Amino acid sequence: MQTELSRANGSTIPEITNAFHPEHLADLQKSGLSLATIEAAGLYSVRPQDIPKLLGFNPPKVQSALVFPYPGTKDFCRLKVFPPFRDKDGHTVKYLQRENSGVHLYFPPGVVKILQTTETLHWTEGEKKALKLTQEGFPCIGLGGVWNWREKGQVIPALDQIFLEGRHCIIVPDSDTWEKDDVLRAVYAFGRELEQRGAMVSVFKLPQGQAGEKWGIDDYLVALDTQGIPAKEAMEKLQCLTLADPQFDQARWWYPGWRKRQGEEVVLRPELDLLLERLRETKDPRIAYHAVPLLAVLDSGMVDWIKAEIKGVCRAVDLRRLNAEITQAKRNVQAQHPKEAYKKARGSGQDLPAIPADDGDLPKVTQQAWDALLAANNPPFLFRYGGLPVRIEYDDKKRPIAREITPDRLRHVLARVAFWYRYVLDKKTKEVSCVPALPPMPVVKDVLAMPDLALPILTRIVEAPVFTPDGTIHTDPGYHPTGQIYYAPTPGFVLPSVPASPTPDDLQRARDLILSELLGDFPFVSDAERAHAVALLLLPFARDLIPGPTPLHLIEAPSAGTGKGLLAEVLLLPALGQSAAIITEGRDEEEWRKRITAILRNGPSVVLIDNLRRRLDSANVSAAITATTWEDRILGHSETVRLPVRCIWVATGNNPALSTEIARRTVRIRIDAKNDRPWNRDRVSFRHPDLPKWATHHRAELVWASLTLIQAWISQGRPGKTPEITLGRFESWSKTMGGILEVAGIPGFLENLDEFYDYSDAEGEMWRTFIDAWWDHFGDTPVGVKDLWGLLTREDTDLSLPLGEGNEKSQRIRLGKLLKANRDRQFAECRIVYHGKKQRADQWRLIPA
Repeated sequence: MQTELSRANGSTIPEITNAFHPEHLADLQKSGLSLATIEAAGLYSVRPQDIPKLLGFNPPKVQSALVFPYPGTKDFCRLKVFPPFRDKDGHTVKYLQRENSGVHLYFPPGVVKILQTTETLHWTEGEKKALKLTQEGFPCIGLGGVWNWREKGQVIPALDQIFLEGRHCIIVPDSDTWEKDDVLRAVYAFGRELEQRGAMVSVFKLPQGQAGEKWGIDDYLVALDTQGIPAKEAMEKLQCLTLADPQFDQARWWYPGWRKRQGEEVVLRPELDLLLERLRETKDPRIAYHAVPLLAVLDSGMVDWIKAEIKGVCRAVDLRRLNAEITQAKRNVQAQHPKEAYKKARGSGQDLPAIPADDGDLPKVTQQAWDALLAANNPPFLFRYGGLPVRIEYDDKKRPIAREITPDRLRHVLARVAFWYRYVLDKKTKEVSCVPALPPMPVVKDVLAMPDLALPILTRIVEAPVFTPDGTIHTDPGYHPTGQIYYAPTPGFVLPSVPASPTPDDLQRARDLILSELLGDFPFVSDAERAHAVALLLLPFARDLIPGPTPLHLIEAPSAGTGKGLLAEVLLLPALGQSAAIITEGRDEEEWRKRITAILRNGPSVVLIDNLRRRLDSANVSAAITATTWEDRILGHSETVRLPVRCIWVATGNNPALSTEIARRTVRIRIDAKNDRPWNRDRVSFRHPDLPKWATHHRAELVWASLTLIQAWISQGRPGKTPEITLGRFESWSKTMGGILEVAGIPGFLENLDEFYDYSDAEGEMWRTFIDAWWDHFGDTPVGVKDLWGLLTREDTDLSLPLGEGNEKSQRIRLGKLLKANRDRQFAECRIVYHGKKQRADQWRLIPA
């Protein structure tokens, strides 16, 4: 049976036939290509009599051919012939193209659109492999052969159409590459060409097939797919090499000589040419050692090639002695020339370590780069946050954030902590000189790839003095290793002296500043709400005294305009020095997860969820509040990140509804102006009509007051409050904040929990009402989902559960899932239990508690 596939639109290749040969389709599907990919690529079949129309000649013994049109070229295509045949030299021929049609790159559908972007590019040999990789989400360009990036001794112009500066390019050769020196050299030469154009080059090493056969990337992905391993995971399993890897040693010494034969920028000093010529004539090994000073300033690949030339000319040369003398000469050169080049490049005002940029010994150069980084990182400005290297940066509002160090950012740092140099040959004077160079990208990538980054660990960034775990106040700007925090003070901030043992007068002054001046005009509905507001004010300063998680602080009111946002702003302003960064609620779990990960990557002190409109019911939010570490996949990458959770969680809303899971992780701060239009209240009567301005002006005093209340608790031995009600999962927070407020003489802590749960736990209230009706109608008799759904939908009841808007079958399925999710859970005086099956239907019953 033949499959009909349309060809690519716009092709000027003569129309031959639309009939797709079944053998061709099988061959493509063997490479894991979908029909959609085949159709998008415009592939098609031709009969033997039609092949000459495309090739201009008639190949022998070919029964059919599969055509690969090349996008972006005029009428160029390659044909895979069936069956393959041997040419007059005995070589197997699988692919053909029109004579003198040139060398071209193959761009699978969609790849042309990203040629001028920085998205990672893969390179492989063959159209099918390029199509397979692109189909799996790894944009790839196909080479017609391992050397098909050159034509007539020159690099093809098509490479100039691709943006490569700073771009990650991954070469994916076949598995037999590593046993074929000629193929390995081609891969190395192509990688060096990409590097010279500014690319960061990696090479994936494919394993051999399961029976030892040769594998291409398409064979590898198909084989692992049959094992249930998706393409992304399969790609992560591949060994990733750089061109400095020992696997390329043989190609590395061959490369300079090859370039010299190509006439490309490889010029030997005349003295070297003369020495080699004299060595050929005399066979005197002493002449070889005269080359040592000249070899000492060449890159290692060139040196290896010249040594091979010397040994080939005169076998009497002692390579061990020659190597030792070159090594010593290189040490002498490195000890002198870089300093002179540095003085010319930057002057003598700094004394930076000098690192050769063209040394092929990657482990050695990487260690030199690390030594330079660590030497410069005192005091620290580079850190490890969530296992990733970061540096402190400032956003548009001058807020400090932890920014991940990418290869480009690391190159920026390396260029400033060390002097990078290389030796070049002046073509006019024929003299070798030391000149400044760029930090090489293979070194940059190798530094970032180190498994254990030797950088100080960062847990959060603060903008005001805070207490460290040992009970001292961190007042010096910069990094504090005990608390693993970075203090980035607001310019001009000066903290009044905090007494080691605050007196009653100190406490009274601190209470007046907070309770009267800052919070005096907010209409808290009870002492508990006010106590929780003070607890939120103090928490950023006391956070490192609490080893575990801290709850969500919910600032709520019955209507808009009451002052929720204002209260949140002034409570957080002393710690932050400005308004907190705000995030809005997510529409679904996926969006919540992305937002949480994105904000935690910046190392925030506070996460403020402003103006809740929907019911807050998110497993991701629940998990983040109680977690000490947040783990998630980095957007756009395959690896995961583990971020410390040391932030304060705050939310605002008008009578917000919460799920049970969120409600039990929350403390409430409720204000009620008891006014139809609270936003119209006369501000003249307020103690401070422009409260944020007042708080900003008196920020240092408010910070002093907060630290003083905490210091009073510490000076008394950190007494722990043991209230009758403790917030579960937050015992350390309850003990610490309760103790601080008790010493400060501020009552009401955690006294509104039951009332808050009654108002906010809408989910629990729905279930309790439903359970009461269930008991009234069925008692402890086992019942099925059908009976309970009938009870929920009776017209004489106002029962409700979140069953969606679907039909009866859909709602009954959702009810069954809700019952399973609440199995063995107790509501009021009854517990839901599973009672087995009856006629293949689940049965449920209530058991009195």
